[in-house]
Amino acid sequence: MPYLFAEAQASIAQGLPLSLRAMCIEFPDDPTSWYLDRQFMVGPSILAAPIFEESGEVEFYLPKGKWTSYFTGETRDGPGWFTETHGFGTLPLYVRENTVLVLGSEKAIGAVYDYTEDVEVRLYGAQEGARASLVDNDGNEVGILEVGADGEVKDTSALKGEFTVKKV
Repeated sequence: MPYLFAEAQASIAQGLPLSLRAMCIEFPDDPTSWYLDRQFMVGPSILAAPIFEESGEVEFYLPKGKWTSYFTGETRDGPGWFTETHGFGTLPLYVRENTVLVLGSEKAIGAVYDYTEDVEVRLYGAQEGARASLVDNDGNEVGILEVGADGEVKDTSALKGEFTVKKV
């Protein structure tokens, strides 16, 4: 939820869609991205490819760069087409390289809670300068998590409670 809420606030400010963002918005120089109608970006960092076949098989395209499966941690290099088979409850969900992904607390019940407390921060191939905004429940930015030259998050003072930072 913290990633989605922060990206929703950024979408409001920038006038870009949050979910179901056409691939060509994020990858305008990739000609293939202009024709992809069965996959989309959720914000600038997460690629989702829904499954439309009863068999669970799905073919999807990953643009240039390194992508990590949210569910398995497997990495793939783009550009290229890939085929996967998924069961009920999963789908190809890939996180873009150089992403700082803030995930909500497993202790939270429902969608309304403090998005800076007891969070998990995942660094997906994050290099110096990679960052994520921390937003409170009112939509106000309360901090920035930025990766330093050593590959670690520089300042975690805006995070509360028991949080973890994990390199993926």
